[in-house]
Amino acid sequence: MALAVATLGACSDGAAENPATADTTTASLTARPSPISSPSPTPSPTPTPTVTYVTLSCSTVGGRSGVVRVPRETADFTQAWTAANGGRCVTLWLDGARVTVVPTTDLEKSAYTAWGHTGNDVATLYGICAAVQPDDVLLSANHVMSEGQVAEIRGALTLCPSHPLAAQYADAADKATNPDRQDEHPIYGGKYVVGADIPAGTYRTTGTSWDACYWARVNGDGSIIDNGFVTFAPDGITVTLNDGEGFESEGCGSWLKVG
Repeated sequence: MALAVATLGACSDGAAENPATADTTTASLTARPSPISSPSPTPSPTPTPTVTYVTLSCSTVGGRSGVVRVPRETADFTQAWTAANGGRCVTLWLDGARVTVVPTTDLEKSAYTAWGHTGNDVATLYGICAAVQPDDVLLSANHVMSEGQVAEIRGALTLCPSHPLAAQYADAADKATNPDRQDEHPIYGGKYVVGADIPAGTYRTTGTSWDACYWARVNGDGSIIDNGFVTFAPDGITVTLNDGEGFESEGCGSWLKVG
């Protein structure tokens, strides 16, 4: 019996004297890392839209010139209208040629379509929009826009509908295209049948001084009803034309229907 007890004791002592299991368990518990929360990702900054400009050189009535920039995203011509002050504006030159402006914004594309032009360039429209010229020949009473000029103005007013002279340009374009406003078109040198070529009414010259202005009203047989040879008339020359008669003018510039 004593031997058996000794044997059991030895086994018990061996287990107690082997620290490997206890140490490992303790080390394992001690080395377990605490959970660490991951930092929240830093939000990326919202990119700032890139603003591109059309740069123009604007001249004033006094002859001064300055460079202005028109932001393409908004097509804000306010600075240009102030700088132009009655003058004209054109895009700058680069390497011997005008800088082109390829239509990229929705507004530029709409203006390009309204213009109906070719060449994929709206620089001309920017120049028209930036200028403020009350004495522009397109707005003069004795000028009728050509088809191409009407198209340019329609394209420009699409790009800059709030132009200071928008109403005048729109009216001039309407005068050129509206059949009901043919009486407002000036007539120039030539021979006309009243009622067929030109409407009857009272006409006045747009000028007052000429080298040699000759005009005549004639009957159907060519006999003269009235005529005149004039070099100077401070109030202009006024004639009244009736249906069926002829009217001839040479060297008198243009005539406008005034009544």
